[in-house]
Amino acid sequence: MKDDSIIVSTKHVPLRVVLFVIACIVALAAFSYAIASLGKKSEGLQVVAESPDAQAPIYGNDYELKIYFRGSSNEIKEEMKRVQDCYSTVLQRAYKLLDAANEYENYPNLATINHNPGKEVEVNEELYAVLKDAVERTEKQEGYSMFAGALYRYWYSILILEHPEDFDPLLHEEEAERIGRLARMTAEPEHFALTFGENGSRTVRLDISAQYQELLEDLEIPYEVLDLNLLKDAYLLQLVARVLEENGYTEGYLTAESGLCVTLSGYDKAQYCVYELTDSGVALKKTLPAKPGSAASVFRAFPLREKEAYFCRIEKDGKVYYRNPYVTLGAEGFHNLIQNACVISETDPVDAVYTNIRLHACENTEQMEQIMLENAQYTYDISFFP
Repeated sequence: MKDDSIIVSTKHVPLRVVLFVIACIVALAAFSYAIASLGKKSEGLQVVAESPDAQAPIYGNDYELKIYFRGSSNEIKEEMKRVQDCYSTVLQRAYKLLDAANEYENYPNLATINHNPGKEVEVNEELYAVLKDAVERTEKQEGYSMFAGALYRYWYSILILEHPEDFDPLLHEEEAERIGRLARMTAEPEHFALTFGENGSRTVRLDISAQYQELLEDLEIPYEVLDLNLLKDAYLLQLVARVLEENGYTEGYLTAESGLCVTLSGYDKAQYCVYELTDSGVALKKTLPAKPGSAASVFRAFPLREKEAYFCRIEKDGKVYYRNPYVTLGAEGFHNLIQNACVISETDPVDAVYTNIRLHACENTEQMEQIMLENAQYTYDISFFP
């Protein structure tokens, strides 16, 4: 019978014990050093994480702040905590104020207005100013509407699907009819009104026509109408940047997943990256200087990473159509002219994004050229589809 027992050698036991102890000491020292290194902060540009919020657990998911820190490790930790507290507080407030769907205690916001049509709602000074500005831009009818919440959410409900082509109006006649009806009525300003209080009162009242409400019921779309949509992140980062600047945190920049970057007034080392779609995939086209206090809005038709949400390709009759979050107000939703458009304003993120919206609303390059000629104060870089 084969003997499978394991024989343990008893030779040099004292030496083995010593070596084992030494190995344990070395491992413990290495582990302690690693732990200490994890908490050590060095001078440089660093991400400032937002603090958790039980009411709005995802409020910071789409935004990032980077600040340049100097000093010893402990000094940087202390300063980072101060920046984090400031950033978290203002980001939470801005996020909740501009939320069109969810209400929060002690935060009368867009959702509060949406859920109380025909009634006056008192809001704070920040939201009042945002709504005033958004109404003025909406009334210009240049491709933006703050009353298009239902239309945008309808489109996004399709784009977020695993197989959006199954419900894309280009391939689905019933969906084309539904979105067409919604887009046409959304483009008619007589269906909406946002009235502001007089004599210093910060009240607003949303009124929606009976015809539009009937359309939403007929289409079974229980979506909020008032929504900042493509300008939301611009207003949000503008509010956040203003508070950071007021508190002296100026050496860094803010970014949003929607393609907006705001460079704070004390940072002169940033660059704006512009990408393009090539035969071999997505490639860096160029970098543009980011002046302190400037903002860059980038709208792209293609994803930068695989399976990026709200981006897809639709094929029909041998032609490729690109779907993306930058939906226009027309029934088609996309003109498929622009691959990538970067608009840089030296002062205002809202102006940068609004101008990009206007460009994407154009039906041809001649209209785009006219907008750029009339707004020569901005820097542009545009790549077109062939």
